[in-house]
Amino acid sequence: MFKVIKINNLLRHFEERSNDVKSRSSKFFKKTEMIKTLLFSMIALLFFACNEAPNKAKVLDDKIMHIHDEAMAKSALILSLKKEINNQIDSIENGAFKDSLLVISSHLYKADRSMLDWMHTYKTPNLKADSAEKYLTNQLAEINKVYSLTFESIKEAKAILKK
Repeated sequence: MFKVIKINNLLRHFEERSNDVKSRSSKFFKKTEMIKTLLFSMIALLFFACNEAPNKAKVLDDKIMHIHDEAMAKSALILSLKKEINNQIDSIENGAFKDSLLVISSHLYKADRSMLDWMHTYKTPNLKADSAEKYLTNQLAEINKVYSLTFESIKEAKAILKK
């Protein structure tokens, strides 16, 4: 809104000036009109360039980072649950419950490891490159797998520990 008011004020100013110039010289008037048109075009271009919609690659990258941040926030919980389960494994004799704890411990390990592996291999691409969208689509699928592993393993661990 403020930009529109400023543009209107500028246009009004140029109109007043152009009326004054009209009376002086036709040649000068043509130059002023060209300057006014050029200035208006530059302002309009600047205005629309600032309001450009984000490209699909940027949207994908933002989504990937959001999913990563949510899953990464659970890393400390995964390590804590893994430690608690491993302590129970060490204190229990062989049996079905111990086998279940071993499976869940391996799921927690796999979730943690998959996050570390994904972070190690992920490289933010040039978002304007043609290949960025395909790369980011693949990375979105990968981080979704990490996210699922993370939250499923936490759910299993909490269920067996009755938390």
